[in-house]
Amino acid sequence: MPALEYQCCKFSIKLLRLQLQGQTPEMKTFSLVGAVIGLAVIMTGCNQGKAVKEDQGMAIIKVEAFYRERMLVPPETVLHVTLSDVSKMDVAATLISEVKRENPGAPPYRVELTYAPGKIDERMRYAVRASLRANGKLLFTTTEFVDAFARDDNATVEVLMHRVP
Repeated sequence: MPALEYQCCKFSIKLLRLQLQGQTPEMKTFSLVGAVIGLAVIMTGCNQGKAVKEDQGMAIIKVEAFYRERMLVPPETVLHVTLSDVSKMDVAATLISEVKRENPGAPPYRVELTYAPGKIDERMRYAVRASLRANGKLLFTTTEFVDAFARDDNATVEVLMHRVP
């Protein structure tokens, strides 16, 4: 039995013992029914957490990065698209996934960010960013927060880049 399930069972038994102390037989029956329902709910939650950890398959976010200026970037340009955890303030974003593409050509730039679902915590905020650099000089970059998961499962995340003067 995995450690998480064992801890859930142990907690549930302690809770049941505390609930049954000092009650009449009729109240014990009602408490037992409530405890069984509570145990089922707790175990369901434990199993869900376990399933997420065991599912090590990779997930994909489809990204389409573009800019509105009517111009082409030089051939030595590098496109850099990232998925990052941006939920912590005053700390550098934690990189989850990235794609770099040399000489990307003309926009729109379509890329797929591959990530491990186990690295994603639904309580946190994740952003997709894109930038274009030529010879180390930043040409275009995203200037707004683009939520990586505020879309349908098969929808493409659109990332608008703005020109850097």
